[in-house]
Amino acid sequence: MEAPSLLHLDIENTGIDAEGLKVVCRAIKRTKGRLKLESLNLSENKVGVRTEILTLCEVLRVSYLPCLRSLFLRECEMQDDQLENLSLVIKRGGLPNLEVLDLEGNEGWGGYGLKLIGRVLLRDLVPCLKTLNLFTKRGVRGGAEGSLFLNALMSENAPPSLERVLLNLDFPLDEDLRAISEARVSAVRTLGLTLKQRKLVIFLRDFRAKFDILDLDVCLGMGVDADEGTMNEGSKLLGEVLQADRLSCVRTLKLRATRSVVVDLELGILAEGKRALLRALRVAKLSLLSELSLRQMALSDAEMILLGESVRGSNLVGVRVLDLSLNREGDGSFGREGIEGFMRGVVDSEEGLPNLTVLDISYTRASEAGGVVVAALGSGKLPSVESLGREREFVRFTFDEEDLRVLTEVVKEGKLPARLRGLEFALASRGMCIDSLIRAIAESAVGLPLCVQSLELGGSTIGEEALTLLASCSTLGSSSESRLWGLEVLDLCECGIDDSLVKRLGEVFSVHKCPNLTFLDLQGNQFSPKGLKDFVDILHPDSLPRISELLLNTVYNENPAWLPVVVSGKVPSLERMSEGISEENSFLLLGADEVQILAEGIRHSRFPPRLPSIGFGLSSEGNGINVDPLIEAIGESGVGVPRCVWALSFSGGRLGEEALACLAASGSEWSSRGKLWDLERLELSSCQIGDQTLKRLAEVFSAHGCPKLMDLDLSKNRISLDGLSAFLDTLLPTPFPSLQQIRLDGQIPEGVEDSREGGVSERSPERPQWSDKTVETIRERAVSQKRIPSRAVLVTNIPDGSGVNWESIKNRSGLFLILH
Repeated sequence: MEAPSLLHLDIENTGIDAEGLKVVCRAIKRTKGRLKLESLNLSENKVGVRTEILTLCEVLRVSYLPCLRSLFLRECEMQDDQLENLSLVIKRGGLPNLEVLDLEGNEGWGGYGLKLIGRVLLRDLVPCLKTLNLFTKRGVRGGAEGSLFLNALMSENAPPSLERVLLNLDFPLDEDLRAISEARVSAVRTLGLTLKQRKLVIFLRDFRAKFDILDLDVCLGMGVDADEGTMNEGSKLLGEVLQADRLSCVRTLKLRATRSVVVDLELGILAEGKRALLRALRVAKLSLLSELSLRQMALSDAEMILLGESVRGSNLVGVRVLDLSLNREGDGSFGREGIEGFMRGVVDSEEGLPNLTVLDISYTRASEAGGVVVAALGSGKLPSVESLGREREFVRFTFDEEDLRVLTEVVKEGKLPARLRGLEFALASRGMCIDSLIRAIAESAVGLPLCVQSLELGGSTIGEEALTLLASCSTLGSSSESRLWGLEVLDLCECGIDDSLVKRLGEVFSVHKCPNLTFLDLQGNQFSPKGLKDFVDILHPDSLPRISELLLNTVYNENPAWLPVVVSGKVPSLERMSEGISEENSFLLLGADEVQILAEGIRHSRFPPRLPSIGFGLSSEGNGINVDPLIEAIGESGVGVPRCVWALSFSGGRLGEEALACLAASGSEWSSRGKLWDLERLELSSCQIGDQTLKRLAEVFSAHGCPKLMDLDLSKNRISLDGLSAFLDTLLPTPFPSLQQIRLDGQIPEGVEDSREGGVSERSPERPQWSDKTVETIRERAVSQKRIPSRAVLVTNIPDGSGVNWESIKNRSGLFLILH
């Protein structure tokens, strides 16, 4: 910065902050006016916010930068206040040699800022100014402040060299529009205008202006400032001016209809003007046209054919954005015939639309003509298209038998645009065979095109031979990229998939990994639990790494066949399956085999971390099931009970001291995260728990803690008062601070058989009746020693007939009561 020969300083988009700007400005000050800097570019840095502009303004003066001719502050987040600071610099004579002032893209300023700049556009202050760029994406409101600015440009005191002004105005005053249209504001060379119907008529009626670039955004319709007599006048005038080649400067042309209470009447009135405009597009030479929007204009089939003729005539070759969205209001909007006519114009044209990146046909009936759209995309006449709709939204197309044939051919040839994304293909009817499509994916050089992100094939038929072919073909070229790489959604519900087919499907995924697939629907098919297990066993851990929704048949009550999927470690992102585990606090019942499967899943920590809360219990045939393997697995696991498991019910099961001792030994005082950390409810009723086993259970709680445990059910066991007292005394302080109740009712004395085993009945006088006073004394002592919280209740007597249905378990806010 000390070098006086430095002429240009360009630090655009370098992330310079307030401190960095201070460093630059201090360096400029140190030169004491010796710096001959002519150009300073600080664009795309946050130097136009808060106090940063004040730092900059300190050096924007002749004493520091006497030769400054160009100042670039594009996209610096400047607002009205910052423009005021800059205008004060000019007002004080700080920039007498300025030739270029570029403030484009500072979207935060409005009419007030425009007025401030207009006040300093004087030949005495900026006599050398040639270019003033105030263009913003969002137009600045016109009105009185816009009028002041335009009058400054037309004033005799305006800078004499000012020849290029870039400006975007919303709804300027009528007189200002006339001045611009009649070329009285000749310095404005790039102009953006947002107009309503009546103002468009004013602008075009005596149009004589010449611009380098013109952006027009016009709202046609029966607004408050338009009547039926002028409904078509604006669009007809626009067509006439275009046809006369007087608007060859148009870069952006946006037209849209207002939403009216009488929509059908309004759109009918607009038809004449729309067609006049579209006929003009067939002959007008618009070499600069980059964006054409006919959004929400109720374009008919005939009007879409006219637009296609414009493409055929090579009049829209420069267009990058073509917005036809929301043309679905009323019965007159285009359908298959219209999209066919438009796409025929594209395909038949010599050049097509080579620069088009966005063809927005979302929210139109083009979705009904999937084959037509795909054929045009595969013709090579739309090579640059990246999107057919709005950002982050799939555009859905349906396919009948003929459309499916076209899709199959295009997929096989692999000619869809390389950067296109976001397409969703669905079948129009049930019973369609998709084997040809599967074979095309297998035989194509690129597999399923990356643009196809969703396939809705529900209700179709699939042959094993086609799946076998796809599974047997290699990945793409020398890379490991699969033939299904871009797929995000796959619907195969009700496709008649049996055990053999689902196994083949697993083979497909094992060969062709789907790193982006998040949704797979296999509901309504015919495969058995064994078939599902074969499907999962074939998968690799990276086959479906992002699958979050895997929908299966509702088999979540007795014997949940999907459990091997959850604990397989093959679906780490799973969040939803059948209805049984799609909502919070589901409760699922297991048989003996499933207990073993669950144990293995817990032992190896294979549960998906984002799975919704699930509770596990033993099925109605679960009396006597040994749950020791599950308890041992919790102890051997690195994390213990998975975060998603909110409840465990081992009612009627059997657990031994040795398994509990193993679990207790696997932890230490639970200052660190214990292995029962997220458990909220634990039921151990009717588990033949005696005093010694209960003491082991206390050691488990002391070793691991249960900070979220609210309900502990120890009912219908063989616990004595002494055993209860020893249990509480063995606990370390505060092992379960959230505890609300411990159920202890229905204890059976040692030596007496349980009623479930043919012994005494529920009402037998041989069942012990604990003294409420004694139990309360034990509870108070435990509370005073902080073994249990003061709100915790020891429930020792439940009135007959107060049993709770299994469904009550699913309610997290309810009590966890299961009575037998």
